[in-house]
Amino acid sequence: MRHTAATAIAATDQRSFFHFVANAPHHLHILDRKSERLKVLIEDLFEVSKMASGNVELSKQHLDMKQLVTQALAEHEEAVQEAELDVRITAPDHPVYASVDGQKWWRLLDNLILNATKYSLPGSRVYIALAEQADELAITIKNITRLKRSSNSSVLSPSS
Repeated sequence: MRHTAATAIAATDQRSFFHFVANAPHHLHILDRKSERLKVLIEDLFEVSKMASGNVELSKQHLDMKQLVTQALAEHEEAVQEAELDVRITAPDHPVYASVDGQKWWRLLDNLILNATKYSLPGSRVYIALAEQADELAITIKNITRLKRSSNSSVLSPSS
């Protein structure tokens, strides 16, 4: 009986190992993607630390924010379609220029759009609005979340 159990465990271990090896390219792709994401998160953590301490350097450029938002949205077109989202953009008919750090704004928009694809209710609308107010620009992103509010109204939890 003991020999049979050991043989069964060994066979299961071998099947698991061979399954892993057979799917190694897939697993390596996942590991690569996850490690890249972890790298970005660590970089973001350092950036936040720099901002909190006042040691951040901004490389400001005169950019068309309407174009930047459109490009960031185009970057996530496939994820938007997979999430079955209907994105509605409201913006002036002309370019909307601002003096900003393009790289940091790109990361911000990328993150907000990515979050909308992950956490919006499937089949719902996501509204992105650019509005000029005096000498300022307001960018607003609104969506309907797939998460429900817990009894503590400031905490969201996955829907059951």
